[in-house]
Amino acid sequence: EALAACQAHSDVESCFVIGGAQIYQQAMKHQNLVKLHVTEIDANFGCDTFFPEYKSGFNQLATSDDQYEGSLHYRFKILTAK
Repeated sequence: EALAACQAHSDVESCFVIGGAQIYQQAMKHQNLVKLHVTEIDANFGCDTFFPEYKSGFNQLATSDDQYEGSLHYRFKILTAK
């Protein structure tokens, strides 16, 4: 519903989807999904919910330099739909 509301406004350039597993799954199936902004974190958090598999449907456009926050290691990526 939120993505449809964004589409209804011609002055909205981008719509960002910020979680919940079911919301991510719905967004990944949306016909107007053309770009992902992903933060990849190199750590294990003992989670039982994950972002849907996306690598096979997207090409990597840009990747940041590796980032560090204390012992946490991560990077930002931008991907475009194939």
